Amino acid sequence: MTDWLAYFRDLAPKEEPVAVRPAPEVSSRAPWPGDFGPPPGPVLKLAQDGREAGWEVLTAYSRGYGLMYRGSWQCEERISLRFGLHPKTGRQAYAIYRRTAGEKAGAWTWHQVYLWGPDLTPFGLCTVTDLRYFLAAGGRVSQAWLWGVALDHNMRHTVAEWRIKTRPKKASKIRAESGG
Repeated sequence: MTDWLAYFRDLAPKEEPVAVRPAPEVSSRAPWPGDFGPPPGPVLKLAQDGREAGWEVLTAYSRGYGLMYRGSWQCEERISLRFGLHPKTGRQAYAIYRRTAGEKAGAWTWHQVYLWGPDLTPFGLCTVTDLRYFLAAGGRVSQAWLWGVALDHNMRHTVAEWRIKTRPKKASKIRAESGG
């Protein structure tokens, strides 16, 4: 006689232990670390552009584990810029500049840019160039401008996906597919 209960118990998906993210090494709420030095040039330039346009700019540094890669947590360094308290608008923005930390530290890149305000739900499809325009305009951008930014974002991603799908195959893959 077959043990049906055991049969179905074996078919049930097994619960995998959930990996818990390690605590950050340096919190973004901590003061700027003295051993890090000044922020990179692009961060300083964007902060300067914001201040010249009348924004209050807050800068923070953090070091922690931001994403999982091949089963282990990847240590990252992040520098955030937050723009707010403009005298003419209630809108705000932030940008995050990040890199992989450790012995093989990666290059710094802009990671996220978000805009929001009392009349603007959080909008995260901007590039740093779009943020510079937003800051120079005092946050007073139209809904049509936001739609244009969203359309540009979608077009860039569509073109990138098309390039991946249509790029030429390597010679080794062609030989393997043809059986040669």
